[in-house]
Amino acid sequence: MTRDAEIGFAERMMELRKARRLSLEQLAEKSGLTKSFLSKVERNLAVPSITTAVKVSNALGVRVSHLLGETSEENQIVVVRKGQGSRFVSEGAGVTNTHEALAVARSVKKMEPFLLRPSHAYDPSIYDGDSVFSFPGEHFCFVVSGEIEIEFSDRIVRLHPGDSIYFDSSLPHRTRSSSAERGEILVVVAPG
Repeated sequence: MTRDAEIGFAERMMELRKARRLSLEQLAEKSGLTKSFLSKVERNLAVPSITTAVKVSNALGVRVSHLLGETSEENQIVVVRKGQGSRFVSEGAGVTNTHEALAVARSVKKMEPFLLRPSHAYDPSIYDGDSVFSFPGEHFCFVVSGEIEIEFSDRIVRLHPGDSIYFDSSLPHRTRSSSAERGEILVVVAPG
């Protein structure tokens, strides 16, 4: 996420929270995130991951794309040219993943498509915290380039270009590039 996009996300999150007359503590309870983390996000001291964005959007009753800066007009057809998606970064426990949201201009949708460029490394001793993602819904991933590993609590699935995987997003998981080339995955999330 660029600095401007981070500020936009934080401002939108705070505005929606206040419009719904929710305290940070109430939003934390509804989202399953900590009050201190949400406070850091609102003050631009923490960068929200896609998991954070999904949890906050569900708690606030809006689509993830709304928090990422969707336009207010409804577009029946949305075209996003290569490299023109809304970029954001998630970081934590040795992971820096780059995401590019591909349909923020469409306000009403059942899916959230984005390109994920996962980090090469993560701390293998940590299987919790910000590097592990879990939220209600479904996940579809298609490997565009590079080699990818998706780690679940009981297994690691290795994927190559052209491979795909579909799974329940509530399964704790994390993704990394496993080849010299940083991989790229088309990810479609259907929040539950």
